[in-house]
Amino acid sequence: MTGAFLFYRIKFCRVKEPLVMVNSRQLAECVATAMGKPPTSTAQHAKNLREAKGAKEEGVPLVTAGGRGRNAPTMSRKDAATLICAILGSDAVQDSVKTVEWMRDLKPEFHGYRFRRPYGRFWRIADVEIGIRPGHDVVEALARVLEFFDREAEYKTAFEGYRPASLDIYFRLYVEFPQRFVSLTFGVRRLVSAAWTYGRRLGPPGQAGAVDRAGRVARDRCNHETTFK
Repeated sequence: MTGAFLFYRIKFCRVKEPLVMVNSRQLAECVATAMGKPPTSTAQHAKNLREAKGAKEEGVPLVTAGGRGRNAPTMSRKDAATLICAILGSDAVQDSVKTVEWMRDLKPEFHGYRFRRPYGRFWRIADVEIGIRPGHDVVEALARVLEFFDREAEYKTAFEGYRPASLDIYFRLYVEFPQRFVSLTFGVRRLVSAAWTYGRRLGPPGQAGAVDRAGRVARDRCNHETTFK
């Protein structure tokens, strides 16, 4: 795809039901429903990641793989993150494997935690960390986001005594391609926020202004938001 930039925004928040582990088919169905994607293409992405044809490490699945039916393996949070990344960063369904590989290769950069007054002086960084480490790639970081909701209640105890009446925790993942740029934002509204970026926003040499204008138009047109709840 030339001359166009796709921009996807996905928002993660608390699910109503307890998170349960599922097999590959069930995971594909869940992700397709939550993201509003066609079940057939989502299932194909999952299959591509299991078979990993054309991967740098030939024959090494990019998600958990194994038996079928009752013997089908349980998928992990990292498997879910891998599938979501494949969907958001692929121009075509056959791009699943190379999409996940280029996402993993993006250079991570952590921009720090920002505390809102007057609450910032009460916390240590360790109280609000969500498990994403400086060396984590996009897939690993997104896996930590999904794992976070397993311990959300425990995390909220850090805010007891001086938190607002309603505690709104959110994560947003932005994916832009073919620029190959990803950003992840975390926040507790009115209290604290943090951001991670992967890769850099770059345009064709000598055409930065044109790319910016075209990029904004394309991004506005291709902006999608999905809430997991």
